[in-house]
Amino acid sequence: MRWAIPELEKILKFCDQNQSLAVFDLDSTLLDVTPRSIQIIKDFKNTASYKSLTDDDKNNYAQINYQHSDWGPSAPLKRASMSKEAHDMVFKFWWSKFFINDYLSYDIPYPGALDYVQKIFSTGSDITYLTARKKQNMLDGTLQSLLDLNFPINNKQTRCVLKEKDHNDHTYKLDWLKKEIPKYTKIFYFENEAKIINHVRRELPEVEIIFMDSIHSQEDSSPVGLPTLPCKFK
Repeated sequence: MRWAIPELEKILKFCDQNQSLAVFDLDSTLLDVTPRSIQIIKDFKNTASYKSLTDDDKNNYAQINYQHSDWGPSAPLKRASMSKEAHDMVFKFWWSKFFINDYLSYDIPYPGALDYVQKIFSTGSDITYLTARKKQNMLDGTLQSLLDLNFPINNKQTRCVLKEKDHNDHTYKLDWLKKEIPKYTKIFYFENEAKIINHVRRELPEVEIIFMDSIHSQEDSSPVGLPTLPCKFK
């Protein structure tokens, strides 16, 4: 699916004529992180933990089929009928690798996402990549990934903001957005996580939110009544 809704052209026109800020989440908003998870799970085979699996679980491991609709590895591990012990081993390995720099190069942009951010950039609008990735673990890889993928970065018009403290994600993003509101005529905020969107929507109605309908944690219901980008891979 491509980034393609009528509201996007309206936003581009607004940004071209006003002092605006476009805020983009990264994981599952601009970037499809499924290839990152797939590679991590593949690399589990090179570990001592894999070698300790039973033959049945090794066979089950070979059947793991990670889908774009999966949020984390639990669903594909369950579909592969991994035992609880094997499930926990693979999940622990995935968790140890997903939130560090090493595998960020496997992320790919959703179709149309790169082109749209570049168009926003060409209007003169400020751009911020606002992610809940932790700065101490993922800053270098995040910046390199954005550069490698040709997203606008490293100039006065762009910023990349990563989480520095252990705040929950919705509080962290809400607090950041609050500080930016007085500086701009309008803030456009692109995000996939329903819990964050619903929190920002309640607290900051002046922020214009675009819901990226890819995947999210299911901790809150998907928002309705917002401009929605259907980024699901069917």
